[in-house]
Amino acid sequence: MVVAALVATGSLTLPSSTEAPARSVEVVGTVAVGAAGAVQVAAAGEASAGAAVVAGVRVIVGSQLGKKGDRMEKDINDLVARLSNSLSNNLAAVIVHGSAITMPANTLKADYQVLIVTHQLTAADLDVMRSVIQEWTAAGYSMPTFFTVKELGESLDVYPVEFSHMKRAYQVRFGQDLLKDKEISKTHLRWQTEHELRGKLLRLRSLYLPAAKSSSDLTRLMTDSVVTFVRFLRSILEMLGETPPLDRIATVKRLGERLKIDATPLVNILELRDKPKRLAVSEAQDLFKRFHECLTQTIECVNNI
Repeated sequence: MVVAALVATGSLTLPSSTEAPARSVEVVGTVAVGAAGAVQVAAAGEASAGAAVVAGVRVIVGSQLGKKGDRMEKDINDLVARLSNSLSNNLAAVIVHGSAITMPANTLKADYQVLIVTHQLTAADLDVMRSVIQEWTAAGYSMPTFFTVKELGESLDVYPVEFSHMKRAYQVRFGQDLLKDKEISKTHLRWQTEHELRGKLLRLRSLYLPAAKSSSDLTRLMTDSVVTFVRFLRSILEMLGETPPLDRIATVKRLGERLKIDATPLVNILELRDKPKRLAVSEAQDLFKRFHECLTQTIECVNNI
C-alpha cells in the first residue's frame, strides 16, 4: 500500500525493474500468426540462437527467456497470437520489457512488462482486447501499457525516463521495432527526472507523518520507496554519460561518487530491504532523516545539471 501510494505520483506505469542493458531485437516487418493461435515460423532463415526470421521479421521463439520461463514464454506467445487475431491489421507491435529480459534465470510473472502499440486506439478497440487482457492479468501478469504508433512517437519527451529504461532491455514479439531509432533527449530526461524525484519526495514526506511512530511502518516506507527512487537515480548517471550498473547498490554508490554526496543511507536501506531486521523507533527515524537529506541533496544536484 505504501509503495503504491508513492509510485502513483505522476509517472507512466512502465518498467519498474529494468536492471541492465540488453540487446534489442531488430524487426523489419510483421509477424505471421496462424488461425490456431500459435506464432508460425514459416520460413526460418539465418538467425541467432533463440530467434527465427519470418518474412523479414525476427521472432523470439523457444526458451530465450530461460528454462524457468518456458510456461511464461508460452503465455506471451498466446497473448501475441490472440491480440493479432483480435486486432488484425490494427496491431502494430507487441514489445516485452522488464527484468525478465535482463535476468531470465529469475523470471516471475511480474517481471514481464508488455507494451501494445496499435495504429488507432478507440474505446471500441479496447473492448476488442478486453477479454484477452483480462485473462492475461488474471493469470498474474501486469496490465500492459497501450499506445498508438503516433502517440508513442509524441510521448518520448513526456516519458523519457521510462522509454530510456525500456530501450536498454526489450524484445519485439510482434511487428515493427518502434523503439530502435527513437532518440531520448537529455534535456527531457533531466526535466522528468527532477520532476519525478521532487514529486516522490513530497509524497514521501506526507507518508512519513503517519508512519513515524512505528518502527515497522517507517522501515517499510523506506524499503518500499527506495527502489522507486533508485529507478530515477539511474537516469542521473545516464545524464552524466554513464551506463548505470546492474546492481542497485552499485548504482547508488556510483551516484554518490559522481555527485559527491553521502549515499550511505540509500545503501543501508537497500541492504535492509534485502536482509530485513527490526529497528528501534529511534534508529528508524534517524535512518529516515539521513535518507531524506540524501534525496534532498540529490535533487539539488539534478537541478544544477
